[in-house]
Amino acid sequence: ASQLVLLEGQLTWIVYIIGAVIRGRLNSSSAESQESIDGDLAARVFVLLRVMDSGFHTQRYGTRSRQRLDKALISFFQNFRRVYVGEQAIHSSKVYGPLKEHVGIQDHLTALDIIVNKIATNLKVFPQCEELVDLTLTLFQDLAAGYMSGKLLLKLNTINYILGHHTREHFPFLDEPDNTRHRTTFYATLGRLLFMEDNSNKFKAFVVPFQQVFAAMESQADDMARFRSEQVKASLIGLFRDLRGLTMATNSRRNYAMLFDWLYPDHMPLIRRTLEAYTDTPPVTTPLLKFFAEFVLNKTQRLAFEASSPNGIKLFWE
Repeated sequence: ASQLVLLEGQLTWIVYIIGAVIRGRLNSSSAESQESIDGDLAARVFVLLRVMDSGFHTQRYGTRSRQRLDKALISFFQNFRRVYVGEQAIHSSKVYGPLKEHVGIQDHLTALDIIVNKIATNLKVFPQCEELVDLTLTLFQDLAAGYMSGKLLLKLNTINYILGHHTREHFPFLDEPDNTRHRTTFYATLGRLLFMEDNSNKFKAFVVPFQQVFAAMESQADDMARFRSEQVKASLIGLFRDLRGLTMATNSRRNYAMLFDWLYPDHMPLIRRTLEAYTDTPPVTTPLLKFFAEFVLNKTQRLAFEASSPNGIKLFWE
């Protein structure tokens, strides 16, 4: 075991160094020979990734040395995507020659698929490593933030799976108290991808788990003792953090209208009831008020209702 810890430590340094070498390409003129070297180096990291998440090595997710190695991998992916995936990617780059030869990665879409699969794996197997969850979600957010890379993400089966299975049963990091603030980042990223397609049916399917949480909370709202239980409290904190992230992702009138029509007026009574019941509990009221502040924020003119619509007045009343 001690030899494995030592080996993981050595690999961690190597992966960081390879990532730094690739990132250096951003600040220099790119020669084909240099891109081929990048491809050879990157291929070794992608081969390492295959080994890390298979067989015996899956039993080491809880060890510190293994978690440090995964942090190095996330750093490598950040550097690789800056140069070879997304907005500033060199799509005709020679980097994919060695990658295709050694690991079968023939273009930036294939590389992106592997990176996204690693993101999903990390969120499933490292729920208690808050720092790694943070780094993984930052990578996910950065990939979705670009218009081109965001469109590429929507072509991947893994993304469609995540959009359809984004609950704590599939991603246990959502259940960890230390990760509550990361829920907002997670849902802001998923919301950005969801709203890229502007599809009301996909939106309705996406919010079904939220609908179930609302229904469960509303069924207990009249019983103060049950409504103030630790289980309900945790569910409310998670719900409002998630909703804030989803609301942050609405950047057009149409997207905001879908969210508004779903929340108003059906779920406003629960929000008011929560404020009344938890006036002395900042861990609940703070995410609630932050969500509502985002909900009424007129960024990118998303709150521009039709002239004949009373929704603006109704929102002011709330």
